[in-house]
Amino acid sequence: MSLSLDLSNLWRRAALATLILAGCLMLLVVIASRFVIGTLGDDRILVTKNMIAVPATYFPNSARLNWRLAAAELSESERDLNDAKAHAARAIALSPYDYRMRVTLASIEEARGDRAAAEKSLVEARGLASHSWNVHYRLGNLLVREGKLDPAVEELRLAAAANRQILPGTLDLLWRASHEDVGMLKSVTGDGPKAKLALAQFLLNVSHPAEAAAVFGTIDRGTRLSSSSESSVFLNGLVAAGQLELARELWSDTTGGERKATIVGNGGFELDLLKDFGQFDWQFSRSEYARISIDPTVAHSGSRSLKIEFAGRDTTRLDNEIRQLVLRKSDAR
Repeated sequence: MSLSLDLSNLWRRAALATLILAGCLMLLVVIASRFVIGTLGDDRILVTKNMIAVPATYFPNSARLNWRLAAAELSESERDLNDAKAHAARAIALSPYDYRMRVTLASIEEARGDRAAAEKSLVEARGLASHSWNVHYRLGNLLVREGKLDPAVEELRLAAAANRQILPGTLDLLWRASHEDVGMLKSVTGDGPKAKLALAQFLLNVSHPAEAAAVFGTIDRGTRLSSSSESSVFLNGLVAAGQLELARELWSDTTGGERKATIVGNGGFELDLLKDFGQFDWQFSRSEYARISIDPTVAHSGSRSLKIEFAGRDTTRLDNEIRQLVLRKSDAR
């Protein structure tokens, strides 16, 4: 199929040129509108009310521009919450399946003092985005402020399971709201070993060492060893808090092997020194008077021994360069 145009007439050529020009102008308008809406509607870009108010006037049927204008109005020092709510409601009407707009509406409604309406908006947002940890966290946080702790725990548990970085703040929030209910903290933490490490550290930080040690003891030994940095911080915290018996018991259970049953750990230097678990193992410090190492060629018994090579300097002095923390027991040698 072919289409032929007779452009011999001047008016026909002018009409065609006009149509082409109009088409180009329409295309430019579409490109410009998409650029403006795409740029200002991107929530990764920080905008102010003044930046977005004019474009929103030119494109009143843009859900994203209405949403961003509502959020910008909410952040203003002299804000108009009624205007912010109107723009958020319009954004939702234009894009009913975008959960982010309902989250913004919930923030506006809470700022207006209507927590019931805010909760309803967040529940609707959760229905649209049950995968979003942020929605669960916001809803759980709001429920805490409403005094609805039991449903809040479930929302916060889902949020913390999806984003472990928010767990410390979540524990602190519930700790204060529940009047220091350890059971509630365990419920929001769940059974994940990494989460339990965070809970144990939190309980230690709030001066509940016995409960902290109990939680740490339920974590499997493999996880404690693979998470050596976090485990070491926890054991060091127990030692610093004067909870030496708890620390020694958990240290022995974690390191295992020959260290577990002995009062003086690694007494014959047969075992390699532990890098992250040196709380009750031998620890060597640098000295300008001697070089300290373990010799695998000389031994009184076994196969290794402690080796001290003196530098031969005058007034040689060794003070705490070789040490181990040992628990004393009554009636024992």
